[in-house]
Amino acid sequence: NLDMTKMNKNSLFTALYLLCLYLACQFVPYYKMSDNYVFQTLIKTMFVLVVMTLAILEIFKNKECYYRKGKMKYYLLVLPFLLSCFSNIIYGTLFSLPRHAILDVGLFFMNVVLLIVSVIVEEIIFRYFLLFFFSFLFEKNNLKTFLSVLCSSLCFSLMHVINFTSGNYSGTAMQIVYTFFLGMILGYIAISTDNIILPIVGHTCFNLFNMLLFENLYTLSDFSISYISVSAAFVVFSVAYLVFFIYMNKRRETHAS
Repeated sequence: NLDMTKMNKNSLFTALYLLCLYLACQFVPYYKMSDNYVFQTLIKTMFVLVVMTLAILEIFKNKECYYRKGKMKYYLLVLPFLLSCFSNIIYGTLFSLPRHAILDVGLFFMNVVLLIVSVIVEEIIFRYFLLFFFSFLFEKNNLKTFLSVLCSSLCFSLMHVINFTSGNYSGTAMQIVYTFFLGMILGYIAISTDNIILPIVGHTCFNLFNMLLFENLYTLSDFSISYISVSAAFVVFSVAYLVFFIYMNKRRETHAS
């Protein structure tokens, strides 16, 4: 099919140019613009926001990039939330980040905004355009879903190679490994649900729990009561969310019949 082949080439080109723009945002010397960290983060957020806008516009131009995979799997609705909670344990054993002495509310807020905008861009690139490209590439292979998720996850993890510039080589190496497995889970969710909403939610929660909250609210080196309380509360919320969704869906099906 010539139209599908052309669409697939366009999806690859779109993913590559968006990725180049996104990576370029990471190398801008923001520290030379101001000594104020909040202002630096604000400027970086504005750059990434431009890339996010372009990425969303590309989705509207390429709405056919996804395909329906059958009946919804309910457990996928809660998986991103549970992933974020239990990944804390793994993250906590790998890294030891000192808690900031004083919480800078303005900087924290700007970092949350930057985190969300960055996640949206990354998910559109890797779980929308690249995942579609590999799905079409392996169309005739019996392992199409596995191979497409595998390749897109590998690209996602290799993107984090740019963090080697920070000088933390061991930390970046571990980040490349765990982002590969994160990409596998998010890719499977994206294909199974036929959209990137849940992957965006899961990716956002993962980064929020494993970076900003750890760095600003409690210390990683010891699993404090605040750490346990936040994770436990999120697990309860996740299960309640799943039960509520299933109940509402069953009720809707009953009324429809």
